[in-house]
Amino acid sequence: MATSGSVGALVPAGPAAAGWGAGLLLIALGAGALTGEATDLGGRVLGLALATIGFAALVWGGISLARGRLIMTRAVGVTVLVTLVALVAAFIHDPAGNSILAVAVTALLLTVVAGWTAVARRRDADARPDAGSLGIIVAAMLVAGIVTPALAASEAARVSADSGGRVTVLDRDGHDH
Repeated sequence: MATSGSVGALVPAGPAAAGWGAGLLLIALGAGALTGEATDLGGRVLGLALATIGFAALVWGGISLARGRLIMTRAVGVTVLVTLVALVAAFIHDPAGNSILAVAVTALLLTVVAGWTAVARRRDADARPDAGSLGIIVAAMLVAGIVTPALAASEAARVSADSGGRVTVLDRDGHDH
């Protein structure tokens, strides 16, 4: 049994955190496709698919972490493959509306989830190391460091930045500070 400070403690924290990162990026990419100005029906369908899969990735990671073991390990590989195809299709469909950084980081995180889950599945079914606080913190820091710049490069971030970056606050007291 792994201790909370070992690399083995990152199961299921590592794949769960990578799933969360991929899920957030998929939701951002899907939202960008859904709200894009030049998006046709095909782009909207891809956007809805990416956002839905992104939400499912968030739920999968949360349940896996809460249970202390990876769930639905057999379905992860197929789901990642289908998601990668949809991700590439969305990028090909609207390369100007999709950040190559966001798409690349999403693909990387999905590949990490699939690979890590496949390795964990081959381990003994009875060995379920506790993620521990340290494992969760390390996994979250690594994913946040990778996902944050990719989210900032997404279409959803660009659109939200154009929606009025300045807020004017009126001072009713007449003070100029």
